[in-house]
Amino acid sequence: MLEIISDNIALISAITAIIVSIFSFFQSKRNSVLTSISSNRINWINELRNEIHEFLKEYLRQGENEYKLRMIRAKIELYLSNSEFYSDFSKQLKQCSERPFSEDDYNKLVNEAQIVFNDVWRRMKREAGISYNSDKRLSRKIEREKQNKIKK
Repeated sequence: MLEIISDNIALISAITAIIVSIFSFFQSKRNSVLTSISSNRINWINELRNEIHEFLKEYLRQGENEYKLRMIRAKIELYLSNSEFYSDFSKQLKQCSERPFSEDDYNKLVNEAQIVFNDVWRRMKREAGISYNSDKRLSRKIEREKQNKIKK
C-alpha cells in the first residue's frame, strides 16, 4: 500500500514538473517576443520623434528649403502605417509642408504628433500586460503627487 502511494506521489510530481516546464517555456517565449517588440517600438518612436523634430526645424525656417521639407515629410510617412489613426497627423504634416509657416499649423502638428506618441505608448503598455485600470490608477497617483508638490 505504501509503495502505491509512493508511486502515485512520484507520478504526480513528474506530471507537475512537466506542466511547470511547459508553462515556463511558453511564458519565457512570450516575454522574449514582448521584449523584442517593445525594444523595436521604442526605437521606432525615437526615430520618428527625431524626424518630426527635423521637419519642425525646417518648417520654422519658413520654407527656406521646400524640397528638404518635403523629403523629411516623405521619410516620416514611411514610418507610419496606412492607418486611419495616423490620418489627422498625416493631413497636418502635409498641410505644413505645402503652406507657408503658420504658428497655428505648427501647434496643430505638435499636438497631432503627441497624440500619435501617446497612443503608441498606451498600446505598448497593453501588450506588456498593464491593464487600463492599472494605468488609470497610476496616472491618478502621479497627478496627486504633482498637486502635492505644487501646494508645497
